[in-house]
Amino acid sequence: FAYDPRIPDSVRIDVYMNELRRAIANPDYRCFVVREEGRVVAFNTAKVNRALTQQTGRGYGSLDYIVVSPDARRQGLALALSLAALHWLTDYGVQFVASRTLASNYQALGLLAKLDFRILSTNAVLHRWPHRS
Repeated sequence: FAYDPRIPDSVRIDVYMNELRRAIANPDYRCFVVREEGRVVAFNTAKVNRALTQQTGRGYGSLDYIVVSPDARRQGLALALSLAALHWLTDYGVQFVASRTLASNYQALGLLAKLDFRILSTNAVLHRWPHRS
């Protein structure tokens, strides 16, 4: 839905905010934030995947949202936040970390490559809109 032109920006922002609220309330998530002059300019989230860890006997986690305000980009904030998140995951016994992004998100792909992530697969997001009479 992030790139669906039929979904207004206000709805998209509400969806992300609600998802972040749920994540922050969950003890298996951690949100890392950079504030400048009282406003959030960058954040990311990391998650310890306890269910997968229990099923496999190996520590699994994920590096999720990586968001930097346009006016704060190219300052290394995403890298610094991601390194902090990876250290937090390691401290919680996570050995394997996944991250998902769009194949067209070249900035995220570059950042994740710097962090030694490797592409294992890609997927397509398809939308279908009911025809209106």
